Amino acid sequence: MGTFETCLKLEDFKTPEKVGGEEVLIPLKNEAKIKIKRPEKFNGGKLMQRDRSTYTGLPRAEIDWFPRIDQEKCRPEECNFHCVEFCPFGVFSKASAAVQVSKPYECNVGDESCRFQCPLDAISFPTREELREMLRTVRAKHQQN
Repeated sequence: MGTFETCLKLEDFKTPEKVGGEEVLIPLKNEAKIKIKRPEKFNGGKLMQRDRSTYTGLPRAEIDWFPRIDQEKCRPEECNFHCVEFCPFGVFSKASAAVQVSKPYECNVGDESCRFQCPLDAISFPTREELREMLRTVRAKHQQN
């Protein structure tokens, strides 16, 4: 059995079983057994995220890489808040009849996977060139200190 660390929701699995003293989850969609490397980290339906206070040694709070929501395009009543459910880092939250970016610095730098999950194309990110420039600026600032 392989191990992995990704976003999993408890409702995707049958009740955990003990196999050889280890907790094993069996997905509802197929009978492949999945061994959770650190079951103590399986919390609240999602694997807990790693420390995101830095990115490649730079303070994450100084890197403005996070999604933006075009509220004119966003219609969560049509997609049932798919981005909120999809994001394993809790970046999005429900705000009445809208979606908001509530934890921008929890976003995985360079990862745009949620953008492709939005059926209404309401999620955008800085360009790769903008990201490179952000990183250059933050790196230069911290090399001077």
